[in-house]
Amino acid sequence: MTNEKEKCPVCGSADVRDVGRVFHPEPPRVAGVAIDLAGLEFHLLACGKCGFRFKRPFIPTEKLLDCYARADTGNWGVDPDPIQRRFDTLLAVMRRHAPAKAGGALRVLDVGCFNGAMLKYFGDEFDRYGVEPGKEPAAMAGRRGVKMLADTIEQVEGHEGYFDVILSIDVLEHINDPIAFFEKVSRLLKPGGIFIGMTGDTDAPSFRLQGSLYWYVSKLPEHVSFWNRSSMSAAGERCGMRLVDHTRMSHARNPVSDWVVQTGMNLAFAALRPTGGLGIPALRKRVSGRSAPNWIASADHLIDVLRKC
Repeated sequence: MTNEKEKCPVCGSADVRDVGRVFHPEPPRVAGVAIDLAGLEFHLLACGKCGFRFKRPFIPTEKLLDCYARADTGNWGVDPDPIQRRFDTLLAVMRRHAPAKAGGALRVLDVGCFNGAMLKYFGDEFDRYGVEPGKEPAAMAGRRGVKMLADTIEQVEGHEGYFDVILSIDVLEHINDPIAFFEKVSRLLKPGGIFIGMTGDTDAPSFRLQGSLYWYVSKLPEHVSFWNRSSMSAAGERCGMRLVDHTRMSHARNPVSDWVVQTGMNLAFAALRPTGGLGIPALRKRVSGRSAPNWIASADHLIDVLRKC
C-alpha cells in the first residue's frame, strides 16, 4: 500500500507510515449489521509527529451511518451496568471539570448517546441533549428524557456557544474527519466549556504490542481513528481547546480472571505469530492472516478532557 500523498488528518504532518495490514472478521459487521467490504485491503497508518493512527482506505461515512441507523436498540445493552461501564467515572470527571454555573442546570450534549443509558444515569439535574444516528436507540433515548437534536453532530444547528459539556464516549474511533468534528464541538461549546472523550489509547502497552492486529483496530471495522494524549492535544489546539486532563484505564471494569486469560492469549499470539505457529498447522491457522485475540480487559482506553479557550 502506498501512502505517498497521505497526511495526518489531525496535525497535517507528512510523516506518515504504514504500520501493518488490518484483518477484519468474516463476515464483517458494523453495530451488528452486515457490511460489504469485499475487495478491500485495510492498513493502519501512523503519524510520526502526533502519534495519531488511522485506517485506510476509508469506509465511507454514509455506509457506516446506514449500519448505525439500522442498529438494534440492545446492540450495546439496553440497561448496561453503570458501574461496570464506568458511567460513575465519567460523571465524576464531568463534575470535576465542568464550568461553574450561577443558575440553571448544566447543558450536556452526548454525541452518539445511543439509547440514552448514560444520560439517564446522570439524572435530571442536568439539561440533557443527544445526537444519535440509530433510529430505534434515539427513540428510546427520547423516552428517557434526552432532547434529541440530530442524527450527527454536523447536523446540529442553532446551538453555537450553547453547551457547558459535550461528551463523546466510544465515538472518536468512528470519526473519518477528526478536525471537522472538533471544530464543530468547539463551536457548540461555551467559552470555558469542556469536551470529554473516551476512546482507545494507542500509547497503551497492549496496543503497542499488537499494532495493526490489535483487537480494537481489527475486530471492529467501524473503528477508523485511533488516539493518544499527543494527538488529542494536537486536535484540541487546532480547534481552540486545551487538554486539561488525561487518564488511562480499561473500557469497563472487568474481573481479574478476564485480564489473566486475555493477557495470556495475547502474549501467546505475539510470541507464536512471527514463527508461523512454530510450523504446527493448528497453531499456524490461529495466528496467520487474522487479528489478535480480544483484550477488552486491558487498560487500553483514555478519558481526555479539553477546555474551550
